[in-house]
Amino acid sequence: LAHLNRVKIILEEEQDIIKARLEEINVKENLR
Repeated sequence: LAHLNRVKIILEEEQDIIKARLEEINVKENLR
């Protein structure tokens, strides 16, 4: 169970990173 918890945390962190990148891309697209 501890292992699954760690995997879940990693996935949540990766989701946050992906969301941040998508927001950066959206900002750049809006500036054009």
